[in-house]
Amino acid sequence: MINLWLNLFPLVLFHIRNCDFIIKVTDITNDRLVLHLKHVLFVNYVEVTCSGNKNIALVGNIVRVYEAGQAGGMAFIAMEYIDGRPLSDHVGHGRPMELSAAVRTLKQVADALDYAHAQGLIHRDVKPGNVLVSRGGRAVLTDFGLVTAAAFSKLTQSGATLGTPQYISPEQIQGQRVDHRADLYSLGIMAYEMLSGWAPFVRENNQAVLYAHVYEMPPPLRAFNPRLPANVETVFLRALAKEPAARYPSAGDFARALAASAGVAVTPTPRPRRALLPSSAWQTVVGVGIAAIFALVVLVAVFHGGSVPPSTPSPLTGWIVFESTRDGNREIYTMDANGRNIRRLTDDKATDWAPHWSPDCQRIVFVSDRDGDSDIYVVVASGGVPSNLTQNTTEDTGPRWSPDGRQILFDTKRDGNLEIYVMNDDGTSPVNLTRNRAYDGNPSWSPDGSQVAFESDRDGNFEIYVMDYDGGNPRRLTVSPGTDFHPVWSPNGWRIAFECEPEGGREICVMDPSGVSVRRLTYNNVDDRHPAWSPDGTQIIFTRQRGAGGVWDLYVINSDGSDEQVLLQDRASNMSPAWCQ
Repeated sequence: MINLWLNLFPLVLFHIRNCDFIIKVTDITNDRLVLHLKHVLFVNYVEVTCSGNKNIALVGNIVRVYEAGQAGGMAFIAMEYIDGRPLSDHVGHGRPMELSAAVRTLKQVADALDYAHAQGLIHRDVKPGNVLVSRGGRAVLTDFGLVTAAAFSKLTQSGATLGTPQYISPEQIQGQRVDHRADLYSLGIMAYEMLSGWAPFVRENNQAVLYAHVYEMPPPLRAFNPRLPANVETVFLRALAKEPAARYPSAGDFARALAASAGVAVTPTPRPRRALLPSSAWQTVVGVGIAAIFALVVLVAVFHGGSVPPSTPSPLTGWIVFESTRDGNREIYTMDANGRNIRRLTDDKATDWAPHWSPDCQRIVFVSDRDGDSDIYVVVASGGVPSNLTQNTTEDTGPRWSPDGRQILFDTKRDGNLEIYVMNDDGTSPVNLTRNRAYDGNPSWSPDGSQVAFESDRDGNFEIYVMDYDGGNPRRLTVSPGTDFHPVWSPNGWRIAFECEPEGGREICVMDPSGVSVRRLTYNNVDDRHPAWSPDGTQIIFTRQRGAGGVWDLYVINSDGSDEQVLLQDRASNMSPAWCQ
């Protein structure tokens, strides 16, 4: 019997079947829920390491379950303790794995799935968080809490949708009958993230993610990781096929195809000699897993007053900097994000425009012709005398701070045509990032500072491009009959907002960083320009022309295109907003 003092001690020694075990309890309940429950401990895992019986063999690349059941009204699962970290700690957030390491890890997970499938079992929740990687590089598939036995479980019938939205298969979403090929799709999604650093379908909410799994094609892998061999794309077209019959027959087939396309040799994983647990024990594990999930859902519903409400944009907080003609001349102004407390920042007979905040909201960079030509200036946000950063006789425009605040991107005509440069925040050490006969302008840093989005007519039409931070590896994102301008990365790096021309006039659009899933946010017969993200990424502020040839007003809209509102509308033209908090 398991010692029930788990709520007092994180490590407990106990004895099962002639073997001493050390229990390591992992509690996934959040602090708020624990506070509400007080005396109830919801145990997610009971991981064990055998310290006595050395004859217990490891079961391939599937975590070994020793015992499952209930004790004192508490559900438990006793399983092998893996001294390692989840694969999710190694991938995602723009961090691709090295190709050969990814292929080797994938091969081990594929072997685990093939073995489970041979036992008639479907995992249903294959994802990086359910793969543990030991210190020695052994990859182990865990968490069979949603596992179903294909031969007897009603969960394989229509109407049952279980899984994690980012990795779930189209047939699970649509409530169709599920077999082992659902795991193959999830494995493909996981492999995509391992090689690109991003899940293929990153959206504002889970509903949009599920829709994309069913109806949209994933972005090309090489858009995120151009170092990958080109023929890897073909492998993923089959692995992520919407129809189960079009996918690889087995996980091993997929892993071998990927290894061959990547030119990586993999060592076969030895097959385990016996099943994980007797069928009766598997049914117990299935029951415990599903009961635990149901209990957690009920608890969350109880303590949150029913269903979880959809996310809503934050109130308008922070500060806006913008250019305005309210005092007759174009000057730089700041105001609260709700449109109140407008304050004039610059006061000069010249024209000042295109302001942008430093990351700490302490300084503002802008363009001015006060010295006879367009130069880049910087001023403290509280006001003062601006400093000229680019003292030359050519046009310097479009300044943008780097995420760390140490550099500034800008475009300039100092080489004869408009090119993109980067300089230190004090104006020293300017370096050109583009060098061609095209117009390259309006640069924008990615949040991690690794990439730069910009507009260019290098292919004849103005489109959005992205390049590495040092100017290398330029690639085109948009291909449209109209023109596209002014790209701006979202704070989390998952979206790029830009000016598009779907029907002649300029509108605000958003897209993935790979250039796919373009979505139009505004619909009207006048121009919408200068998009800028709110600090939390839930809203976009932009400039709209009030009728043909009229003045310009500031609007704000949710990042999904809903709830458009006027933020600042008066007799003046108010343009080029930027948001900081």
